[in-house]
Amino acid sequence: MERSDRERWVLGGASLFVLLAALYGFLWEPGLAARQRLSAALPALRAQVEDMRAQQREIAALRKKIGAAPRLSDPLPAIKASAAATQLGGSLARVEPLPGGKVLVVSPALDFDLWLAWIAALQRDFGVHLETCSLVALPQPGQVRVDATFSTATAPGRL
Repeated sequence: MERSDRERWVLGGASLFVLLAALYGFLWEPGLAARQRLSAALPALRAQVEDMRAQQREIAALRKKIGAAPRLSDPLPAIKASAAATQLGGSLARVEPLPGGKVLVVSPALDFDLWLAWIAALQRDFGVHLETCSLVALPQPGQVRVDATFSTATAPGRL
């Protein structure tokens, strides 16, 4: 109150200016910068969401396909027939039944990519699942030693 009206107006104007500058510097400018960053990232995020939706549809279709795969009580004939129909026929040293409706498959040397494709085909076409697997890399590139156990979804112990 000791100040004159003119000084109060100057101090009030300066305070208002400082307050507006602080609001702009601490709120408005960071908000604008964040908006620009988000606007730049939005197309990539939308593409990711669309990709996730496509993957979700693919997963649902694969689950439906796996659910429709025939269920076998004894996977041994299906495994032998599938191995004979592929390039694996001569590579498998042992294919023998185990207790509980399981099948043991042993190969001393096998192409890894061919092995993966065969496992996928067994599951897709016959509902035969890989239960346990031991792979040992061999000195030849892409070759592995395989000890595996297969079972079906209806075998005891499977859900």
